[in-house]
Amino acid sequence: MQQSRRAVESYCRSRLIDAATDEEDKVTPVYKLEEICNLLRSSHESAVKEVSGFILKRLEHKSPVVKQKLLDDLKCLFGDQVKWCSRA
Repeated sequence: MQQSRRAVESYCRSRLIDAATDEEDKVTPVYKLEEICNLLRSSHESAVKEVSGFILKRLEHKSPVVKQKLLDDLKCLFGDQVKWCSRA
């Protein structure tokens, strides 16, 4: 039972990242970014590492829109801590 619950939670986290970095060339809604922030703040270290893995996997996506959106979202989530992805 515990293992199936963790699998469902993992799936929900991956869907959250996928939804925030979809292929639409639109800005990610703030409520989705806040949801990711709340998830990262309240989760156990293993869940945070898992989400990091989902993020890295999204960076391998073939669409440049997804990649740019992910980098913009990271900048919004982490602010000045992420200086390498700022747009000129």
